[in-house]
Amino acid sequence: MTVDQGMAQAEAKYRRLRHAVNLSAGAAVATEFGFDIEFRPISDADAVAADKWTYRVRRQQQSWTPGWSWAVELKKERRRPRRIEAAVVYLEARPPVLAGLILGRISRNRVVASIHFLSKNPTVGISFAAIATRYLEFCAAAFGCTYASVQNPIPQLVQHYRKLGFRHVVRKKGKIARLEANLQADIERARRLAEQRRVT
Repeated sequence: MTVDQGMAQAEAKYRRLRHAVNLSAGAAVATEFGFDIEFRPISDADAVAADKWTYRVRRQQQSWTPGWSWAVELKKERRRPRRIEAAVVYLEARPPVLAGLILGRISRNRVVASIHFLSKNPTVGISFAAIATRYLEFCAAAFGCTYASVQNPIPQLVQHYRKLGFRHVVRKKGKIARLEANLQADIERARRLAEQRRVT
């Protein structure tokens, strides 16, 4: 098997896994948040749209944009078959509207699932951080990870992420490099529940 064939095989394997995550996470969001969301692969048009989103800082007049290009980062991350990638579509709008993008990685030893890039459509009024981190937890479970991580969180959202369960703070050079959630307890509860169902 050539390197290209191996990469293609790995991409197909993890594409199927991401598709299963998209379906299960979408169903969970409908139950837990009370509205319908679709998770799907990010298209080139999605990346172009997200690169135009701007955000207003409270008590400041000027708007700002994240310091990255979705088109560029998506191209880079797609070299990694084992990745987290989702366009989040808000289905309650008519027509449905792109609510945000999620892009991240699964660590080489499959211990940590992490979000590296995250953007919310500023015109859609939903708790996107909560939805994105819930999606991340589904990715972690599917890939067999015991930790979920948000890399380089926006300072204004640190307390919000901590309320969502990402309580462990990792600092580098005095700055918050990532926030982590230990999913081991959740995995163990799910394992015990599955065993109980098999017994009954």
